[in-house]
Amino acid sequence: MPLTACLSALPGLLSLLSGDAHASGVVLLDQSDAVEEDRFHEELALSMDGVHLRAGPADFARTTLADQLAVIRPILAESDTSAVAWLDVSEPTLLRVSVAFVETDRAIVRLLDVPREAGAEARLALATRELLAAVYAEEVGLMAPAVTADETPPAEAEPSDASAPRLWRAGLSVGATAPLNPAAGGARGGLGGEVTRALGAWQLGGALEAQAGAAQWRVGPAVIARRGVGVAGARADWTQLTWDEQVQPRVFVGARWPSEAGLHAEARVTLAPLRDEVVRGEALLYDSGWVALSISLGWTRKIGGG
Repeated sequence: MPLTACLSALPGLLSLLSGDAHASGVVLLDQSDAVEEDRFHEELALSMDGVHLRAGPADFARTTLADQLAVIRPILAESDTSAVAWLDVSEPTLLRVSVAFVETDRAIVRLLDVPREAGAEARLALATRELLAAVYAEEVGLMAPAVTADETPPAEAEPSDASAPRLWRAGLSVGATAPLNPAAGGARGGLGGEVTRALGAWQLGGALEAQAGAAQWRVGPAVIARRGVGVAGARADWTQLTWDEQVQPRVFVGARWPSEAGLHAEARVTLAPLRDEVVRGEALLYDSGWVALSISLGWTRKIGGG
């Protein structure tokens, strides 16, 4: 439903809220480990203060309104807001958020939806914030006393990231790496594990990655940064070659495409800032080259935070 259609319902919402003004904010129900839910929470918390994440029943979006209100009312009784929102990820082509404004004897629910495509969570979070801001701004304008000439309005608080999410995720992946230089020992299979933390729109964390090929094996730690589908990082490989042992620094950039179930595919371009070679006499036994390409499949899930 477009935002303009929701704003046309403002008189009804204001009538609902005018009897008992509340501070602006919203309680956001977390119903699952869906990636879209986490992203929507991150985007909404970045765009406004007062986003309170609370656990909700797994099938909340598909229950009756009466059952939903039975869950919502006790949650709102403990908060300083009259609004609660939840995301429905069941539609294959749409993301839909419901925003409920609830008082003792009445409730109004407004629906916002966007096509399910890149950036959908951010657009939906912005529309949700605008709906909430419009309702609360009109409510405050009607309820607040006029400011006289000798009165100074209270200073606005500086924006704070205290409500920004702190979501922890862990994941495993398997894949393959192909150096572009034919003297680098050929393709290598890989296995990795990582732990990341959401800081606003960023995912930051560390990993331990291992690879093995025909004439070598390697293992080492990595630091990773992600935003949207983009990924970048650095790695230090302790490499055991047939002829030598080396510590090989690497940097990489790439993209990750996640699914609702937590599965993902990732592609990387890895660069060697220091080219590694093994030479015996006049024979070149090993040459890492400058570039390697990698693909991997994996699974991640939320392990805490929020």
